[in-house]
Amino acid sequence: MSLVVVARADRPLVRTCQVVGHFLAHRRRRQPERGVEPLLGIWRDPAPLETVTALGRPPTAAGTGPLVQESFGHEGEWYACRLAADPGPPGEMETLGTLLGLLLEAAGPKGGAGFAPCFPGAIPEHRIASRLERLSGRFPDTLTRPVTQDRETGRLLPQPDPRTIQAP
Repeated sequence: MSLVVVARADRPLVRTCQVVGHFLAHRRRRQPERGVEPLLGIWRDPAPLETVTALGRPPTAAGTGPLVQESFGHEGEWYACRLAADPGPPGEMETLGTLLGLLLEAAGPKGGAGFAPCFPGAIPEHRIASRLERLSGRFPDTLTRPVTQDRETGRLLPQPDPRTIQAP
């Protein structure tokens, strides 16, 4: 199953990536049969616990369940949330668009929230920039710096600001 991280918006993205990346690498070492759980992104939120709680509630639409199956992390700082259903492959436009729409709906109208989409580490920077540009058109003022995930260890690496990446 895929993961999404909900973290405090006032903490540096680099620090969140370090802490969550170490946690995911630790889980990978302790449970190697599980493999690296793909991270779809980091939702940066001024009230992460409220958002995680909302993500765990069943939606009002009939026949659907909660978005989050379980969450774990460091209370008040960050929560790694295992999704109840897999929205698709990491880093793909449809997956990120669906997830971002659900996060915006669950978080409600709060200032200061943003989304750092996560891409597999093998995707070239210019492709990341292209996907971010298309996502920005659908979700203006919502995206932050992207993140990549090492498929072997689970570690996370913040990428440069997408406005500084030039396509070849």
